Amino acid sequence: MHLEKIKICNFRNYSPSEVELSPRLNILCGKNGQGKTNFLEAIAFLTLGRSFRTRRDEDLIKAGEKEFYLKGKFRSSEEDLILEVGNDL
Repeated sequence: MHLEKIKICNFRNYSPSEVELSPRLNILCGKNGQGKTNFLEAIAFLTLGRSFRTRRDEDLIKAGEKEFYLKGKFRSSEEDLILEVGNDL
């Protein structure tokens, strides 16, 4: 099973964004502070239900916003699975 698509809204420094991922290889590159680790943290939160960087969900909300939302579409040969999490659900 692989993550095919992720929607990130108001998570850390992310404005609403949707990213489609390759089932093979995905490379994150960018300067320091551009959101690479935040992107990985969003995937971890979506799959594990918690952050690997903080215990407080409030720390995950983009500055000036009230809530965050994550949605992921996972694909396997047998079925698709949609996971949605957020501090307002």
